[in-house]
Amino acid sequence: MRWAVRLNGPMAEEIVSERQIEMLWSCTSCGHKNLGRYKECRGCGNAKDGSETYEMPGDPAAAASVSDGNLLAMARAGADWKCSFCGSDQRAVDGRCRQCGASPTVAPSAPSSAPTPSRRRAGSVLAIVGGTLVAVFGALAGLLYLGRPPTLAVVEVGFEHVISVERYEVAKHEGFAEQQPAEAFAVHALGKRHHHDDQVPDGFRTEEYFVDVPDGTRTEWTSERVACGRDCTDRPRVCNEKCSTNKNGFASCKTSCTGGGQSCTTRYCSERRSHQVPKTRSERRTRQVQRYRAVPRSAEWFAWSVREWRPNREVKAAGNTTATRWPGDEEVRLGVGLADGEKERASRAGRYRVLFADGKGARHPYVPATLDEYQQLPLGEKRRLRLEEGKIAKVFPPDR
Repeated sequence: MRWAVRLNGPMAEEIVSERQIEMLWSCTSCGHKNLGRYKECRGCGNAKDGSETYEMPGDPAAAASVSDGNLLAMARAGADWKCSFCGSDQRAVDGRCRQCGASPTVAPSAPSSAPTPSRRRAGSVLAIVGGTLVAVFGALAGLLYLGRPPTLAVVEVGFEHVISVERYEVAKHEGFAEQQPAEAFAVHALGKRHHHDDQVPDGFRTEEYFVDVPDGTRTEWTSERVACGRDCTDRPRVCNEKCSTNKNGFASCKTSCTGGGQSCTTRYCSERRSHQVPKTRSERRTRQVQRYRAVPRSAEWFAWSVREWRPNREVKAAGNTTATRWPGDEEVRLGVGLADGEKERASRAGRYRVLFADGKGARHPYVPATLDEYQQLPLGEKRRLRLEEGKIAKVFPPDR
């Protein structure tokens, strides 16, 4: 009998024992039940053939274990083999056939009668594979079409081009001396005005405050959970034997036992403990704090002139078409009617809007980022859109 020990988890242990038992076979000639060790019927003397299969005892658990050394060698030698010359059953432990003396050989396999695949069959396979691929790609195309962004048409457009003109001209300002720019001219004083307040010392005042000072200790009681033993329960031990044929008149029976031992957990108890906690008391104290008063201070207030760039006018051109235009020179009149030392500069800004609509009446506004994008979206233009929460997140290029 063999023994083996396997760990099965951190607490469980599985112990496996193995033994050999003898099987039976029934003679088809006389019906006699023979032990697995015999190759000739003990009733009529006929040799066992391949049609006479080994049978498990009625109660394998009650069957006696094989202990004889020769029988154990026979049981563990491996499956029986069939002589390819005389057709008799032989044991793996025997080197040659006991009936005709032949060595264990494997009879050559008969030529396969299966026909060679024809061109027609190969063509059928290709047709099936091709049909399957067409169906798969068709399904994928359907899914892609279902997920295709909707196509909407442009039903309204609008643009506004603005030219902003700034003029470099004389501007008048007022302020204190530190606010004057270096390039200021025509500076003249306008008298003194309140500039700020200074905070000047004005004696002291008594301020009360409280501090916490040590005042001995006090006893504080707490409950703490501490380990105070273990609670254990016995685990049931379960054993099970399974037998499987060795295909040589014997069977291997393995007994597995799991469980056993104890399962324990730590027990905790509440324990009352005391410790000293520092105690404090509030103590009243006073201190002198500086007091201040506000003293107003004045400074000279000035008026001056300075040349600077200032917004002067905006000239706009607008329309409901993608054929845009900017205000012309005759509308802007840049640099016309300037006084001595004055000059002008201009900057451009464009604002664009497009309105998409679907066949159900839903309308979605869109703001092109550039003039070029706006001019590619004339009335009637159809584009695929990606909508997020009802708003246009992206306009796709035109389908080609």
